[in-house]
Amino acid sequence: GTSVTFIATPTNGGTTPTYQWYNGATAISGATNSTYTSAALANGNSITVRMTSNASPCLTGSPATSNAINMIVNPNLP
Repeated sequence: GTSVTFIATPTNGGTTPTYQWYNGATAISGATNSTYTSAALANGNSITVRMTSNASPCLTGSPATSNAINMIVNPNLP
């Protein structure tokens, strides 16, 4: 039930890069900002973000996908 916030910090993203957050291979609906917050993640969820640069000229590596963050959720203690 605790919120977790993820923050994408682009390198060479241009002035207005675009973002899409994923849980595994599934795009998270509406998660298109540089930050993503959720209190509904479960143990084993794998969160990544894909950033597409709008830099001109477009640098190599766009879109770029982050390393995965694998969630470990411990049960509430009695």
